[in-house]
Amino acid sequence: PGKKNYAEGVQKITTVHATPLDQGSTGVTQWSRAMWRDRWFSELSTYIPVMVLVGCALLYAIFANGVQMRDMHLKIFLMVIIILTMAWLLFFKAYTCRQKVAVTRKDMHAGPVWLRGGLVLFAFGSLIMVGLRMTYYVCCVPCDLAVNISFSVVKAVFILMQTLFLWFHARDCVHVQRSLTRCGLMLTLATNLMLWITAVTEESLHQIVNLDITTHYSYRTLLLRAAVAGEDCQSDKAGHFPCTKLELAFYYLYPFYIEYCMFALAMAFVMWRNVGRIVDDHRPHRHHFRLRYALPGGLVLLVVGLSAFMTYEKDMAAEDQEKRDKALSVFYIISILVIALMTLASVIGCTVYWLEPREHVSGKNPTLSLDVTLEKIASKGEMAISILSIVAVFGMGMDSYVSSLNLAWSMLTVVQVVVQNIFIIEGLWRKPYDDLPGESNFSSHFPLHALKKGGYNQIFAAPSTSTIIPVHQPLSMKRIMLKEISAFLLLSNILLWILPAFGVRPHFDNPIGKEFYSFQNWVTVVNVGLPFAIFYRMHSASSLFEVHLTS
Repeated sequence: PGKKNYAEGVQKITTVHATPLDQGSTGVTQWSRAMWRDRWFSELSTYIPVMVLVGCALLYAIFANGVQMRDMHLKIFLMVIIILTMAWLLFFKAYTCRQKVAVTRKDMHAGPVWLRGGLVLFAFGSLIMVGLRMTYYVCCVPCDLAVNISFSVVKAVFILMQTLFLWFHARDCVHVQRSLTRCGLMLTLATNLMLWITAVTEESLHQIVNLDITTHYSYRTLLLRAAVAGEDCQSDKAGHFPCTKLELAFYYLYPFYIEYCMFALAMAFVMWRNVGRIVDDHRPHRHHFRLRYALPGGLVLLVVGLSAFMTYEKDMAAEDQEKRDKALSVFYIISILVIALMTLASVIGCTVYWLEPREHVSGKNPTLSLDVTLEKIASKGEMAISILSIVAVFGMGMDSYVSSLNLAWSMLTVVQVVVQNIFIIEGLWRKPYDDLPGESNFSSHFPLHALKKGGYNQIFAAPSTSTIIPVHQPLSMKRIMLKEISAFLLLSNILLWILPAFGVRPHFDNPIGKEFYSFQNWVTVVNVGLPFAIFYRMHSASSLFEVHLTS
């Protein structure tokens, strides 16, 4: 009997699987086409990063040979990949996400409203920058005007489309056309990365041009080729007052554009990781942003730092060396004070985490893993510059007050970055407190009496027919400390982002690095490490906001 049942089961299985093959070869053909299409898009997505290498090669070619290869060729290449990315965004919005089973689950950890709000803020600043730059091209750089205007319009449309796309779809876990979606998101990643590299290069070179170093005239010629549309494309109006102010204005807005590219890059990467992912469909925790004691101290630091920034910019533009040294000394003293307070706050926060029994997050979380990875990688830029500055000070000797302050600033920066990373990463990996209010029973016939005694609510209710009401319990001292520390560090990191992002360059204004490592070597180190350092401060601020909400 066992063999008979087994034979009947095999016959049924054979019949079930044989029916589609016998009755409908169309289904098999469609399945084969779908498999071939998925395999083709999977292979294509592996070669999309090559476009970044092509863009970097064009960027380097402009510096190496500004005659045969000009800025116009790079902009045409960027327009091509931007248009391809916009075409995929339209296809995704018009076709992919309209299917019923396209997005059945959403990753509630990805794309919180404050992160998308920051993306919109940086997009607004980027659009203003693009508009100012377009005006600069029309008024001051008549050569290659068609390419410059077209590139500006395409970039503005791309910023608008991508911002709307990420606002509405940053949490999507796409389950249809997964290979095509991964390919499109990889194209979006490559486009944003190439735009970020180009923007960082132009902004860094613009800062070096303003150093007015006449001994490196050939190098400055290359920088001018990168900062504008080429030295043979400048009109007679380029040095006039309106053109100078326009150029200064849109370069001051470059930090918004640079951060926008990085925000979009990170959010698109999380979407790429979430393609085909099955997540738990749960309601996100409701958190509140509360400030008690950190707000006054953080605002005081911001006001003092911004005042020092304006004074620094004014004094460093003067020809008096004594005034320049004084501006550097004031900058170092304020930075040492801020970083010392941040280090102390981070140490206290790590101690609270050590005493706190809260569990760590378990399971797969692409958003959290990306935040931790970016925090570790971006911090290496600031640490590298600080360590090289320490070596330069010891090599050249501490023969001045400015050198001693530079040494103290660099050493404290290394310690502060390490301790802050520990605090942020530990806070991100801790499970969030359930911020939903507590529940209590009360009688439907008798009033509920709540008596405050010793700072706690004591509830007295009749034990008859009952319903549930919320009761807000006061935060514990550990939670209050974590919230205040994270808020203070958030405001301090915003200050440390503003200073270098908007033009403070003590690494160039202090000649010790240029004298010890030579000008071009030191410029290379700073131009590679400083963009990561600037991004590290902004990413730390966003991560600290998350830590504040979940504490």
